[in-house]
Amino acid sequence: MKKTNWVLSVFITALISFVIQSGLNNFGVINISNIWTDLISWVFIFFVVFIGVEATFKITTMKHQTK
Repeated sequence: MKKTNWVLSVFITALISFVIQSGLNNFGVINISNIWTDLISWVFIFFVVFIGVEATFKITTMKHQTK
């Protein structure tokens, strides 16, 4: 993967992770005031979203190669 695609992938993943985490905090699912809960939940959400973003980029790349 090109470096620019990797940076874009990580940026999109981090942005989505922050949105998900703030939404979970607003609904009372997690408590952001605890630093360890904040860190652990962000890392978990980040990796789940990162896997999804990577899969999307790979599927998109495969579709463009077949055309």
